Order: sequence, then structure tokens, then C-alpha cells
Amino acid sequence: MTGLTLAIKAMFDALSRFFSYAETSKERQCETEIIKDKEQLEEASNIAEDILFLAVKYKKYMSEKDQKKLLKLIKRFKKVN
Repeated sequence: MTGLTLAIKAMFDALSRFFSYAETSKERQCETEIIKDKEQLEEASNIAEDILFLAVKYKKYMSEKDQKKLLKLIKRFKKVN
């Protein structure tokens, strides 16, 4: 009877470890997604900066209205970034 008891205990221990692994795996997945989102946002921010620098370079060829809009966008970008 002791062998059967040990086998049942081992089976429940294995199930417990499996569910613990599944829970940890889900937690890590969320962390990984957050890190990936952060990296993508950082890359998008860098691209936006490059676009703004390029726009500033050609600002003198823009209409006055577009120049003002560009300055407002740069101020908004600097506030957020």
C-alpha cells in the first residue's frame, strides 16, 4: 500500500509543478510583451525624432502655416518625449 501512496503523491506533486510552471510561464509572457512594447515605442520615438529633424531642415521651404504647425508639433513631441 505504501508504494501506491507514494505513486499518488508523486503524481499530485507533478501536477502541482505543472500548474506552477504554467502560471510562471504566463507571468513571464506578460513581462516579455511589456519589454517588447517598450522597445517598439522607443524605436518609434527615434524615428519621429529623425522625421522632425528632417522637417526642420526643410522648414524654410514650407508655407508659414506649415512652419507654425511644425513648431507646435515639435513642442508637443518634446513635452511627451
